[in-house]
Amino acid sequence: MADASSATASSTTFPFGTVVVTSPSFTSSSDGPLSHLAKTLPPNVRVLGTSDPYGARCGSGGGTIAALDYADAADAYADAASDTSTSCSRCSGEGVGSVLIVHAGGESSRCPTQMVLGKAWSSLPVAANAAPDINNNSTASSITDVGSHAHTPPTTPQNPTALLISELSTLLRDLPRGSVVVAASDVILALPSGVSFDFTSRNGSVDDGYDGYDDAAVIGLAVPAPLATAKNHGVYVLEPCSEHDVHDDDGLSANACSTRSTRLRPRTVTQFLQKPSPDVMRDTPHCTFEGEDCAWIDTGVVVFLPEAAAKLRELAAGALACCTHRGLEAMYRRDVTTTGAADAAASVGSDTVSMEDYAQANTAKVELYTHLMMALSTTRSLDVSCGRENGRLEAYVSEHTTSKISAGLLAEMYTILSPLTFRAAAIPAGRFVHLGTTSELLDFLVDAAAPASAEPASRSSLGQKLGLCG
Repeated sequence: MADASSATASSTTFPFGTVVVTSPSFTSSSDGPLSHLAKTLPPNVRVLGTSDPYGARCGSGGGTIAALDYADAADAYADAASDTSTSCSRCSGEGVGSVLIVHAGGESSRCPTQMVLGKAWSSLPVAANAAPDINNNSTASSITDVGSHAHTPPTTPQNPTALLISELSTLLRDLPRGSVVVAASDVILALPSGVSFDFTSRNGSVDDGYDGYDDAAVIGLAVPAPLATAKNHGVYVLEPCSEHDVHDDDGLSANACSTRSTRLRPRTVTQFLQKPSPDVMRDTPHCTFEGEDCAWIDTGVVVFLPEAAAKLRELAAGALACCTHRGLEAMYRRDVTTTGAADAAASVGSDTVSMEDYAQANTAKVELYTHLMMALSTTRSLDVSCGRENGRLEAYVSEHTTSKISAGLLAEMYTILSPLTFRAAAIPAGRFVHLGTTSELLDFLVDAAAPASAEPASRSSLGQKLGLCG
């Protein structure tokens, strides 16, 4: 009876109605991991697998748009096929209807041992009592337990995707319905137990001097990392904490800006830097801390609240339709006709035009963490523009125009995204490790298993790789 009640509770609090896992070329080899993943989630959650359309390379931003449109298409198909007189359990309840998009990374060329299924499904040894099972309402942080339970058999194989979803289901348990969350599964996150975003402060609904934030917000997740690590990632420069915020010492330090020890209030992003040098970070006000040794790095987790998510759908239906299955199919039907076939063939340099050739010639390569997030307005960008919005647009277009993404397309993206509010939630006790290469994966597996009694030298690299400061 206890097991049934806990499963029911987790089903009603799990924040996502759909989980989409993307990969560069989705084949039947991924069916097994997806089926296993689905068994760990509440039964009313739809689990989908997809890839960039027709072998085109759309980048992480284009892939996000494609995955969201694919999820929407699946929902539309399910609604059309269902009996409309029957209430759908997926369409009721707070939080159901939000979409989680998990990017499973590239083709693992830098980690060839994982090329069969991809890094997203790498087997990691996790203490059995720490293995995430959302159906049983267990979301214990596994990274911490890998080291601390090194001598406590048995262990059970887990993968980065399952561990990531476990962490996010707690962190975003109060996620507003209609939101879209994007994350990368070639990273491991370990967060303080029970910590979650404080969505009650939306629209300034808490009367304590905090101005809140609205449903048009985009919120990143930041953890501290040494500058030597931060220089390889996106870096958030955050507005200093306000005096109305309560500071505590139980895993969320004074920099957390939280109302309670486990509730995070996102802070205004003053600047968002892409792979800045240590000197640039030190010279940027409010960028570094801990004696200028650390900075807030982008973990790859980005939350688009409902109105911001609507802007992604606007892009999918318009400017970035060239990145979606449905958009490319419509373009192909329009262009590859009796009158347009010659022009379409010329565009791909062939006498005949396959759907795959057409897609690769007509898609755009859009990156989430540069093209999309750099279009968002920060307080620094607004101060610099100071009434010269055209100047900021021109600078953005000039910086990002390439052979795979035109100036006109960038201008459309900027126009749609720049009005959105840009925030980030910072977790000082959060840990982060990237598993992008064979060396990183091996270091993690070996160092994380080092017992607590091991020499400091055998454990220090893990702490540094996880982004621990101090």
